[in-house]
Amino acid sequence: MTQVIYAFDTTLPQKLAFCMRNLLPQPDAEPVVVQHDITHLWDELPPSTPTDKWIREAAKKDWIVVTCMAASARKRVQAAMAEAGVRVVYLAAGFSSLTPFPQAAKLCGCWDRIVAASYRLKRGEAIAMSMNGVPERL
Repeated sequence: MTQVIYAFDTTLPQKLAFCMRNLLPQPDAEPVVVQHDITHLWDELPPSTPTDKWIREAAKKDWIVVTCMAASARKRVQAAMAEAGVRVVYLAAGFSSLTPFPQAAKLCGCWDRIVAASYRLKRGEAIAMSMNGVPERL
């Protein structure tokens, strides 16, 4: 069985990662192919950690990074994450305008699709999730 860690980055509230970790039960049905956990970068690294350092750490630990990065920052960071071999789930831009409860509701509603799509990613690959939970390979 494989253990996958989803690391929410600093574009998402730390409390959202905590809520998702506790809201989403692990699959009980056999065969369980993927067990996963959810964390936040600030639970793993100090908030002052430079971007290049947390990207290296995410690659080293083979985390799947979940982010809601603005398009302007995304191009630069996406290239660095791809080069480092980090798998990434980019949430739709409109996700950041939601308050934490609707964010959690949206994520819970499409989490199975996020897991299914992101588990198949190779190192350095990414997907974008639309607001209605449809994954698109980048």
